[in-house]
Amino acid sequence: GVLGAAAAAGAVVPLAATAADARGVWSYSDFLEAVENDKVDIVTFSDDGRRLAATDTDGVVRAVNILGDKNLVPLLEQHNVRFNVLPKPQPNVAFDILGSLAFPALLLGGLFLLSRQQQGGPMGPGGTPFSMGQSKSKLQLEPETGVTFDDVAGCDQSKLELKEVVEFLK
Repeated sequence: GVLGAAAAAGAVVPLAATAADARGVWSYSDFLEAVENDKVDIVTFSDDGRRLAATDTDGVVRAVNILGDKNLVPLLEQHNVRFNVLPKPQPNVAFDILGSLAFPALLLGGLFLLSRQQQGGPMGPGGTPFSMGQSKSKLQLEPETGVTFDDVAGCDQSKLELKEVVEFLK
């Protein structure tokens, strides 16, 4: 196929593409046997070193899960198998910049909304975020209301006790 031809030409073959387009998967022992029988042309290791894509002499690309075998690279060199390692994917710089600016932007936006509410929003003019649940009523003391105990009906016992408290406070 096209993928096998690209691999045979020496191009780096991404493992994600080989997994989707591969005609098969080799076991590790089958892969080693193919290398020893000079049936493997190109090997591309994954960036984590746990998988590889092997292109055989017919141009067929096969995926192989590998173990931490330290003798694999010398074996590939001994049988003139070309090999390379895929680089780690680089993080997207734009997402890094957006991610680092998102929290400060949300924080400043929240402070801006709170300052606008101080000017006249749900909390009223002059209100602060910390005074949102507090009452805005004012206590007005007027010594003469014109209401006497005789104007209040009911609870004679309570009126009598209240008169005693008033007399005591005078």
